[in-house]
Amino acid sequence: MFFKKSLFIIFFLLGILFSATTESIFNPKIGVNADILVDGSLATQVDDRDFNYEQDFYIRSTEIIFSAAVDPFADFNLMLLFSEVGVELHDVSFVFSDVYGLKVKGGVFLANFGRWNQFHIHSMPFAVEPMIYKELNRGHLLLKGLEVSVIPFDFYLEMTFSIYHKLEGDSHDVLPFKEESVNDSVANQLGLLKHGDHWHDPKNPGLTYFASDLPILATSKGITYPGKPLLIINDITSWKNLTYGGRLKSIIEIGEDWSIDFGSSIVYRPSHFKSQIFENTTYFRSLVGGDITFFYHPLDKNAHQNIQFGVEWLANWQTMEKKIGDETESEIVFRQGVFCYCNFKVSSSISFGLNCSFVQKNQIDLQNIVTSGIFTTYNISHFQYLRTEYNYYSYPSSVGNLVAHRILLQYNVTIGYHSHGIQR
Repeated sequence: MFFKKSLFIIFFLLGILFSATTESIFNPKIGVNADILVDGSLATQVDDRDFNYEQDFYIRSTEIIFSAAVDPFADFNLMLLFSEVGVELHDVSFVFSDVYGLKVKGGVFLANFGRWNQFHIHSMPFAVEPMIYKELNRGHLLLKGLEVSVIPFDFYLEMTFSIYHKLEGDSHDVLPFKEESVNDSVANQLGLLKHGDHWHDPKNPGLTYFASDLPILATSKGITYPGKPLLIINDITSWKNLTYGGRLKSIIEIGEDWSIDFGSSIVYRPSHFKSQIFENTTYFRSLVGGDITFFYHPLDKNAHQNIQFGVEWLANWQTMEKKIGDETESEIVFRQGVFCYCNFKVSSSISFGLNCSFVQKNQIDLQNIVTSGIFTTYNISHFQYLRTEYNYYSYPSSVGNLVAHRILLQYNVTIGYHSHGIQR
């Protein structure tokens, strides 16, 4: 543990040292971003039974980013994310800006899907990851693959066609409560460390395990798990196991002061799940989404005052299996959710906003999750901000419906170069 913390501090200080120099001197450009949270959360059940609550101070992430122009038409990006549970490779990608009129991107990166999926959590105007991604995909779509984008018409309509290795989620946000269950006992036997609603392996810090992964992992290690998992994630054995996707995106200008971003997205994996009950049986999984965002940006005061508000819809479509007595039945399940937000910039340094979400829990039995939040951001400078945020959760669980109140204090600082592409 001492070695890991020492390594974390060394890399953090090295990043500061190198990025303190103006980015024009070095190729690649180097930068560091640190996201620090004070998280005060209290979760209670509706019937007032005792339940665990979490209050914590932690460095949610520290990003070290390297970016370079390989030639006039190609860029290369590398981003390492350090957290208190280890180091992860969050972006290693190449981007060709003009290949016969096409933009080509390949490597490991946040997929071109939806609106908020393309934002790192510290780049969002709020502190907590949208629940639609957290619940329906276990987090952002951080995928390995290839994307090809084209603008085929005279007006702006970007079409992206994608192929990815798998379909999975990545999250560094945690829910403000945790369910004590058989999973905690199994995780302890496996030597895993709990982090919110998931676990990390100290020997392989880049790996993240969720509740549905523990039965499979326990079986592979010879540990008895109560009950047998019905479905497991299918391995990559042929092109049929790959994930295919696409996105349409456009912008409409309404006069000088208003503009609208909107898009639709889909990813589809034909053979995502493998049945443990029915021999030689696999099931598909698909995510579909739509988003629209309105911007009010008056030309005479946009740097100091503006408004943006929008809605993103996300749906997960897959087959699930359910045991009824000694019989097992399969059922196609469609679960969806919406996330709404608005952000008001009232001066060059102060902004505030609201958000809310309504999400169907991603399980065979229909249950609903409701969240809402209010946040205020003070931009100390262009490179650092301080944010306070309150969030409310109504979350169904195996032990009853949980009501959680969460208060966050977020401090974020960037030194040197730091960019995640075009975002607004």
